[in-house]
Amino acid sequence: EQHAVTLATGLALAGMRPVVALYATFLQRAFDQIVHDVCQNDAPVLLAVDRSGLVGEDGTSHQGMFTLPAQRMLPNLVIASPRDEQEIRSLVRTALAQEHPFALHYPRDAGFGVPEREPELLPIGRGEVLREGRDLLFVTFGPITARAVEVADALEARGWSVGVINARFAKPLDKQLILDAARGKSLLVTFEESVVTGGFGSGVLEAVEEARLTDPAYRSLAVRVIGIPGDRFVDHGSVTDLRRLIRLDVPGLQAQVDETIAQLGIEAPTPTA
Repeated sequence: EQHAVTLATGLALAGMRPVVALYATFLQRAFDQIVHDVCQNDAPVLLAVDRSGLVGEDGTSHQGMFTLPAQRMLPNLVIASPRDEQEIRSLVRTALAQEHPFALHYPRDAGFGVPEREPELLPIGRGEVLREGRDLLFVTFGPITARAVEVADALEARGWSVGVINARFAKPLDKQLILDAARGKSLLVTFEESVVTGGFGSGVLEAVEEARLTDPAYRSLAVRVIGIPGDRFVDHGSVTDLRRLIRLDVPGLQAQVDETIAQLGIEAPTPTA
């Protein structure tokens, strides 16, 4: 892993566009090379971060849960993750068309069977609004987006109006899109299949906290970060079982959101006649 990343840096500095495809958990072994070779040289290396998130029956050592927090701190590095198998095609094209280090996180999971579409160049650091909402805001990173949308559907059936943003990029984060959508909301929930300590949700929380200092509109906004708990390693098991155990399947995500709503003591608005 170390040699592959350093070699790729040399190729990039010589004018090539190398792609280094490694399991997320084993890319940790090349952290020094990512910092001092790739990022300090601002070399356009595409790090294809395979098996990001829960991996399952390869054992505890293969869970790709720590890579995102480790990378968020690094200058020059773009970090992205697709919500489905078609968006990853666009992100690959986007990564190869820009001039900076680019970490593309994607899971071991099967695709969702979404219709094929032509890949497009996506603006770096720009998310997309999947739906507008008045009461709550979900901000998602990666394929967990599909599960978050199911939770939003269930809440809307109970009277809530839920906005959903697919962030696409953890770095640079589309802060303005998120802050604009969060204005007037009582709760913002972030979703990621990565350890919550210092991860995507932490980046959203940092943006909200910075906004609170100058804009009173955000001082009553609660933020809940949902992801892999950061106080223990994840055991061996099928991805389905692991998501159920750490409450990252749809029922578990729903329960965590419901618990947060109950803690805040907020209720769905009564529909206008």
